Formats: sequence, C-alpha cells, structure tokens
Amino acid sequence: MVGAGLVLGSAACEGPTVGAPAAPGAAVASSTTVTTVTTGTGTTAATSGPPTSGPPTASLTPVPDPADGGDGASDLVRDLAAGVQATVVGTVPAATAPWLALLQPGAVRRRAEVVVDRMRSMGVGDLSLRSVVPVPTAAGTTGVDHDTSTVRASFTYRFTGIDVADRTFTLDLTVRSPATPSPSATTGVSGPGQAPGTTETVDARSSGEVVGWSPSDRPQPWDLDGVVATRTGGSLVVAPAGPTLTDLAGRVAPALGAVSSVWRDSAPAVVVLPARDGDAARLLGRGGLETSADAQGGPLRDVAAVTDGPSNPGVGAGADRVVVVPSVWAGLTSAGRDVVLTHELTHVVVRRTTTASVPLWLSEGFAELVAYRRAGLPDRVGMTPALTGDDGGRVTALPADRDFDPSSGDLPKAYARSLAVVRAAAAGPRGLDGVVRLYRAVAGGHDPDAALVSELSTTPEQLVTDADARLRALAGPADPASTPSR
Repeated sequence: MVGAGLVLGSAACEGPTVGAPAAPGAAVASSTTVTTVTTGTGTTAATSGPPTSGPPTASLTPVPDPADGGDGASDLVRDLAAGVQATVVGTVPAATAPWLALLQPGAVRRRAEVVVDRMRSMGVGDLSLRSVVPVPTAAGTTGVDHDTSTVRASFTYRFTGIDVADRTFTLDLTVRSPATPSPSATTGVSGPGQAPGTTETVDARSSGEVVGWSPSDRPQPWDLDGVVATRTGGSLVVAPAGPTLTDLAGRVAPALGAVSSVWRDSAPAVVVLPARDGDAARLLGRGGLETSADAQGGPLRDVAAVTDGPSNPGVGAGADRVVVVPSVWAGLTSAGRDVVLTHELTHVVVRRTTTASVPLWLSEGFAELVAYRRAGLPDRVGMTPALTGDDGGRVTALPADRDFDPSSGDLPKAYARSLAVVRAAAAGPRGLDGVVRLYRAVAGGHDPDAALVSELSTTPEQLVTDADARLRALAGPADPASTPSR
C-alpha cells in the first residue's frame, strides 16, 4: 500500500496461466494491478441498482468410463462425480443427494455438501470429469496407509452465461477400502471375534468411502469461506456479504459500460473478492494451500487485483477471473476502486475479443487510459510516477515488456509511461478511435510499427517524442484545480 487516501492502480501482465499452458506468442495470461499513486478522495461510483440473481442453467456431461477397467477407488470417484454433476445442474437437491452416502459421515460429508451447493448457486455448468489418476507417495505407492488410496480427479467447467471456454480444476480424493473401520463410523467397542481394543464398523460400505476431499492445486471460488455470490448485469460477483458485496457488484456494470464505450464490445465477467488476502493468493496459485499470504510482504503485497485465465494463440480468452485483494481494496477510495476494476475489466473484454498478444506498453497503457477516463481523473494522477528516476523522467523509448516484470523494481514508472504513450497517441489526429484500431490491428497479427503508421499516421520515434513532451508539461507546477483535494 502506498500511503493513505486514494490509491490508484496501474497494471502489469504477469503471473500464472490457468489450464492448458499457452504456447509462445499466446495472449498474456494474467494482469496484476499494483498500487502506485496516492492522492485525494476521488469521486462516487455510479451504481447499476441492486444486484440480481437468476436461476442459472447448466448441462450435464456423462462421466467417462475408465480406459483401463479402473479400480475400486477410481470407480467410486466416478460414481461420486456423476452424483455431483446431477446436483450441480439442479436435478437432485444436495441435502438429499444419494452421492452423499459415498462420503465419510462428519466433516468430509458436510464440506462436500457446502461446496456443491455453492457451485450450484454460482451457476457452474458443463461440469465434466476428465480423468482419475492415482496420486503416488514418496515411496511410489498411493494413498496414506495400506487401507486407503488417493486419486486426483480432474474436472472442467464453465460459469453458465459467462464463460465461453473451459476452466480446469483438480481434487485429491482419499478413498478408504471396503470394510475398513472408519474413525467416524465405529461403535467404540470390540465386536464379535475382534481382539480387545479394536472397534467394530457399523456402516462400512461394500465399495468403500471417500474420507478426504481437498483441492489438489488452486482452490476455486466455491472453495472460499466467508463469501457469497450474486449475478448482476450478466456478471458473477463473489464477495463477503453485506456492504462489500453491494459496493463491488454496483461497480461492475458501470465499469463494463465504460470499457464498451471505448472498445465497442463487451463481455460478462467473474469478479472475486475473497475474505482474506491468503485466499486471493491461493486462487492465483501464488501461495500453498497451507501458506498464509495475509502478512505484509506476502505474494500479493501492494497488489490490488489480478486478471487471470487460460489463453492460447489464435483463440480469445474465454474464462477469465478478476481476483481482488481485500486488504488493498479496503484502502482504496471510490475513484481508486473504479480505476482498479475498470482496468481489469478492460483486460477481460479485450482478451475475450482478440486472439493475439500485443506489446505490454499498449495493453497496459490502454487499460490505464480507459480506467482513468472512467474515473474522470486528470493525467497528473496516473503519470506522476513516470517523472521520477535517474533519467530525469524522460521518455526515450517505448516501454519494453521487461519493464513490466515485477522483479524490475519500478513497476509504477512502467505503467505511468505506458499511459503517457497511449495518451499521446489518443491526442493525435485519429483520436481514441485510432488507438482502438491500432490495438485491434496489432492483436490481429499486424506489425506494431507498421500499424502505428497505418492507423495513427505516426512512428514509434514520433510517439516517444509526443509522450515525452506530455510528461514535460506535467513536470511543471501543479494546477491545484486539477488535483482532487485530500
């Protein structure tokens, strides 16, 4: 966090890719919004009315048969997956679902019921079990003891009405062999023919039971505690109930409208604001399931939001998630929240409607331009970090992709300069529409330098000169009337 008051963001495309790895040249997989500037109290966000939620629809994909004939654990997991699918698409209520009998009574069963109910409420659809494979231990065996085995079940899904591509998640499921005493299903006394000190199983299943259920890698939104979900304007918002959810949900539609007014295209979004920073880190694969990231200095320190999703060359990103970091979000003023959310939703919409990557100065500068335009803030607010440094704040070249690497140590300057460059482009004779045409041309495979000439009638060298002049003008005395008061 950079100081107090209004913390505004710029964004850096970095971080993990979810799902199938993208090949070289694929669209950037995720973007991170980091805090950069502190000033004023900002403006009040427009709202789109109270959040609404409608009954989502979904489809059921048959669970595949094992190619190798399977084993007891794999067969049990396939039976479980089929039952979960039926519940998620709404044909069987979770509380009375027969598949619950496949789970160990107690905490495992209760957790599974809660998770599946959340999946249903969020509108999970096209849920499909893709594979079931044994999980080897260090000794090369599977399971945690001689009577259990652990398998990893891989699923794909989509949020109905939002995603146009699959997301993947995996569960590690521990299965206890049939007729093995279960700690939560015993009489506590010796049974006939048993040695003293042993217990008699009273509900042992002939096919065994699932005694462990946990995400094997990243959790999904439905795994988070302390949040609820709502649909608003076609988008899904997941956040803690009450004012936090109402505030966030009320900003999504206006932010998407701001993006659409510039990009001339839109898409629904999934925005997740967990209850804890550690949950945000785990959603993004930036912290182990048992590792807290809430402390200062964690993997999302000073990061306000991240756009994350699978992308592959030649295909638009169809299943992005905007993950908001709660501690940073809580410190933003209203205008700061508008900037952060609009920036990330710009990435979501642009990634959905383009099929190739562009230089980061263009993607990040464009997202910054749309975001600050939405908030109605002056250039000085977003560009001030570009005026610092040993180079005297001069723009001598277009920002390189390496400048946006978090290890560079000066991300705010890279984003501020990318904003200055795109602002300079939009100030030319072709205007903001010319910048959009430039972006679409480069995202369509055209050479960036050639596209600058064809779409903006300028060159990289002239654009650098114009951006530097813009910053030189900002380096003069501040105009008090143009800066929000504290």
